Amino acid sequence: MGSDLGDVTNEGRLGLLVTDMAGTDHVEDQRAMAETRARMRVPEEGSSEVRQFPFNALYLNTGTGRCLEAAQLAGLAATDWTWAPIWEDFDNDGRVDLFATNGMFREIHNQDLIARRGMAASKLEGEQVVRNSPVFAETHFAFRNLGDLRFENVSSAWGLDQKGVSFGRRSATSTMTATWTWCTPIIRVGDVAAQRQRHRAPHHLRAARHALQRFGVGRR
Repeated sequence: MGSDLGDVTNEGRLGLLVTDMAGTDHVEDQRAMAETRARMRVPEEGSSEVRQFPFNALYLNTGTGRCLEAAQLAGLAATDWTWAPIWEDFDNDGRVDLFATNGMFREIHNQDLIARRGMAASKLEGEQVVRNSPVFAETHFAFRNLGDLRFENVSSAWGLDQKGVSFGRRSATSTMTATWTWCTPIIRVGDVAAQRQRHRAPHHLRAARHALQRFGVGRR
């Protein structure tokens, strides 16, 4: 799906978030990913194969050559059908926050839709069943980093909870004004490009040097 690097724990080491399609509510989860999880093969005992779990994965860099997976612990394991997660310090408090765009042109993993397509008289009619189904618009998410792997859902408070279908391939953030106001352009399917603007940052721009990062990554 999507992924992004960020110093989630403010320890000077980049972590990696990889997103999936896990639903944020029970109904959506059962309509889609529950059946997929049930069909996943469990590796045999003694096998070197790693079992798959269809949830977001947050890999924390421990600095020891190994990573710790902490998506469930941080409350970021499910963000719906997410395409483009972005780590950025939206409120200028020194900690990177998370913004995730999601949605799909059709809910093609809906088991009811899959069944209706399978009962169609021909492949062409089956594809028509999918085209006639509603667009799978979802609400985008913003999570404020509170520190210590605690995140608060601030999608509505920050004005980033618009609903639509955004594959997010062009999602980015920048400060486009002298007030250091964050602007986030979002590319939505079947709609004009949207630009969401965060409130004026309450802190001044700060310069910080991380001993473990010598090539400009993560500078503020």
